[in-house]
Amino acid sequence: MSVNKNKPLEAVLLNPDARLRKLADSAELTTLSLQVSIHRYYQGVLDLYKLAVSYLDDRLIERCFVLMYRYCWFCITELPKHPDDAEHESTEKTQARELLNNAVPLTSELERQILIVYEAQAVYYRFAESQRVLLLEDPQAWRLQQETANKRYEELYKEAEEVTVRAGMEMGRVRPLQPEFVDFGPNERPLPQVPTEVTPSKLLLTTREDEPGPSNRHVSSPAVAPGSSGSAFKPIRPAADSQPDESSANSSLSDEAVPEKNYAIPCDLVEKFLKCCAENTKNNIQTCGVLAGRKLRDRYIITHVLVPKQSGTADYCVGQGEEEVSCILDNASLLTLGWIQTNPKSKAHMSPMDFHTQHAYQKIMKESVAVICAPAHDEVTAFTMTPRGMEVLSECKLTGNHPHPETYGELYTTAPHVVWSTDFNSYILDIRD
Repeated sequence: MSVNKNKPLEAVLLNPDARLRKLADSAELTTLSLQVSIHRYYQGVLDLYKLAVSYLDDRLIERCFVLMYRYCWFCITELPKHPDDAEHESTEKTQARELLNNAVPLTSELERQILIVYEAQAVYYRFAESQRVLLLEDPQAWRLQQETANKRYEELYKEAEEVTVRAGMEMGRVRPLQPEFVDFGPNERPLPQVPTEVTPSKLLLTTREDEPGPSNRHVSSPAVAPGSSGSAFKPIRPAADSQPDESSANSSLSDEAVPEKNYAIPCDLVEKFLKCCAENTKNNIQTCGVLAGRKLRDRYIITHVLVPKQSGTADYCVGQGEEEVSCILDNASLLTLGWIQTNPKSKAHMSPMDFHTQHAYQKIMKESVAVICAPAHDEVTAFTMTPRGMEVLSECKLTGNHPHPETYGELYTTAPHVVWSTDFNSYILDIRD
């Protein structure tokens, strides 16, 4: 086995405590924004909890820990700072507080199990680093012990793998509490059911670069984003001709990087949405909707657009009735995964008010996107805020329509993790009447 003597392994891989702190830090980075309503926050943290539980079911322990840690962080540290929290009463708030009693011990157990795995992996990586140092200081001694060293690599890999599998199995047996069904009353509007032919195996294959977009409209299709959907919760087997690849181990130490092509939108969604808001478009009035769907393994699937009561002009659109929207989506077991809006006359772009809307969604769930439809220019684009954009918007205290000096590519960009799919259909629920 050859070793790159000039490339030391990242120090965090050799220190399990530091590696765990780095993982926890990635969950703490999301702080409160006073421009997001307190009800939207409680709706969002319940979605966080549901996502964390789904990752636990899939035995993606690190991702579960990050989201569960963030859930606890929001509920304990951040939400009480919101000026409306003290007087706010809702079913979502009650559930979030009740689930916290389950989330805190579960997060502690996840932390314990992850540390056990990191310690086993650290032994493996320390041996790799010792081999690198030996090659640097005494190449002849390094060559003489290569047969023994390769056997030791295999032994340490097997030990770390056994620890990893055992931890995953133990956490996979945990059955966390689930949010309860919300009784919205006799006027509740049920969502159409997702057809049974929508299966995980079919949807997970929907990542082709040549997949057509909605109808014949122009859809931005960027290159795949950096990052990996693989979990660091497994040791990296050394290749025969290289040292262990720490980049793979680091790929999911933080969920800051969105996995490539993990967000599927049905191609018929745009046509159905534009048909729904045709009258507003004709009168040069924006229309907005909530993108909702489900998580299947490590993919997010948009299945519904909920068009809420709203008011709008040519330049903005504001949704109303958050409580009704959240109850409908909760009872249908759907997650809020982003939003969609028309720009009746202008091109597909995001305004400063759109920045703040997307910022609110993305603070809670980083995969959230904004789909902007520009029918006059035959354009449809799914946008996401850049890290710089999230930083700028977190510091911005202005409201209403106000300028930001940075533009496309600086504050926001085309969402690199979105794929348009013809494998399933979307459903529109218009509750404006």
